[in-house]
Amino acid sequence: MSLIVREGLWRLRGLAWPVDTGDVDALGEVLCAVSYDSNKSRCVLARPESAVAMLVIQGQGNQFAARLAAETEQALDEAERMLRDALPRAAPDPERQDAVFAFWRVDAQQAGAATYRRFEVPSWDQIAANYSCQTALCGWGA
Repeated sequence: MSLIVREGLWRLRGLAWPVDTGDVDALGEVLCAVSYDSNKSRCVLARPESAVAMLVIQGQGNQFAARLAAETEQALDEAERMLRDALPRAAPDPERQDAVFAFWRVDAQQAGAATYRRFEVPSWDQIAANYSCQTALCGWGA
């Protein structure tokens, strides 16, 4: 935060999206970095060309998040474009139905923290036989 204040980077933006994989160390000059064993995440404070960025990628669930700071909205737009090009949103697999779940907990400093996990969700055709006709709404709307 002191870097942002000292450099007068008063424009801020937060971003997040699922990714297939990613290397946050390759997204600008790395000022500092930390890896967390508890949720397999990597957090990097970096300097992409037009901003200062806190970049986080979680290994389980492959969730990417960024907090950007820059002098102008245009600089934020440039940094966001670079991140979206470098780490594109995960494409859905047409053979799978997935859902990303966030598991929230309170850490030792009483701050909320989330771990993201991706789970395969069966289609209705795969599980319909497990439910009674009333539960499955047989004939609903007929």
